[in-house]
Amino acid sequence: MCGIAGILSRTNYLDSELIISMNDAIRHRGPDDEGFLSYNSGNNSVKLHDSHESFSPVENCNLLFGHRRLSILDLSKSGHQPFVK
Repeated sequence: MCGIAGILSRTNYLDSELIISMNDAIRHRGPDDEGFLSYNSGNNSVKLHDSHESFSPVENCNLLFGHRRLSILDLSKSGHQPFVK
């Protein structure tokens, strides 16, 4: 059991506190790990954040994605998400 949360906006600025709150609300779905992704469509850039401490208060992005992980099969850090190709 894992959990995901996301925010999509037409503006280039999203409050990172909102995705952090959303991710905290689903902590019961994945208490072992968390990860975040921010995407800016203006310059097509993707940033990965290993924890909520790496966010700035307002992210210059159009999409914020949060993930909670329950480690059952792969207990190593190689299972950290979100994955980016």
